[in-house]
Amino acid sequence: MVDVLIFVFLNIGVGFGGTNISAVITVFINGVATEVPSGPFDIKTVFGEDVMLVHSSGVSVPTNEFGLLMQSLSHGESYFLVSKQAQV
Repeated sequence: MVDVLIFVFLNIGVGFGGTNISAVITVFINGVATEVPSGPFDIKTVFGEDVMLVHSSGVSVPTNEFGLLMQSLSHGESYFLVSKQAQV
């Protein structure tokens, strides 16, 4: 397991009239409560190219070639950030 101290800074969009147009959810990454966007999430930009997310069930979370998650993370679920090089 990769020991990582995670700080995620999110820009929360505010629409006309001050309406919040971007929702966040809380997930646990390596045991740390982390707020992430409820929709598409770019793990490559946030965590780097050499890592992947694995759900606590052991199933990796699929990403496309640009590092965007192919499925949304689930609120309250636990995930692990692991090195891709460790996956030999």
